[in-house]
Amino acid sequence: QLEACECAPGCLESPPTPAPTQVPTPGPTRPPTQLPTPDPTPGPTSESTDCSPPATTPPGGCLICGEGKIVTAPDAVFSFPGSPAVPCGVFQEVGLEGSEIPDGTCPIIQTLPQLEACECAPGCLESPPTPAPTQVPTPGPTRPPTQLPTPDPTPGPTSESTDCSPPATTPPGGCLICGEGKIVTAPDAVFSFPGSPAVPCGVFQEVGLEGSEIPDGTCPIIQTLPQLEACEC
Repeated sequence: QLEACECAPGCLESPPTPAPTQVPTPGPTRPPTQLPTPDPTPGPTSESTDCSPPATTPPGGCLICGEGKIVTAPDAVFSFPGSPAVPCGVFQEVGLEGSEIPDGTCPIIQTLPQLEACECAPGCLESPPTPAPTQVPTPGPTRPPTQLPTPDPTPGPTSESTDCSPPATTPPGGCLICGEGKIVTAPDAVFSFPGSPAVPCGVFQEVGLEGSEIPDGTCPIIQTLPQLEACEC
């Protein structure tokens, strides 16, 4: 019956009408819903992981864990023979303050195996600018008057008494750098340790006997230093 319609090749009169209706409708709806939501989520997470700047040794102080590292177990106990046990967090603060750490002993402390209990790891100090003004004025006026006027009278009595009784003993609160029963016999020889200014052996012995510059626990370390051979204990 379609023969009566005389079908033949050709185009419909209005094909473009449905096309613009379908394309613009889904386009603008999806992008604004998906894209802005995930971007702000990871931002604050990455900032809280890393800190800046890393921990650095303040002037006159000592970073007991070493450069760029801090104590991550502040409640753990640091214990050294001959010294009272102290929490790792307290030990780190004492080192940063610097007044209880004499020149030259910081590199020794940083190598002590007892520091493993403090779990040193890379990190940043919470308040690095605070200790700076406290440390600078403290050691300055303390050390020069202790070392300079002392060395002259030191060699005199030592050379006169060849036989003495009782032998040298450690005074309360002091440190006999040569060890119990021994003294420096070369007071004018120079004791030198990396990171510390050179000092005559006689002066070093007097500073140890006085005790104010030798914190608890470091005397046994000093007595084992190979640099003491120059002092001829």
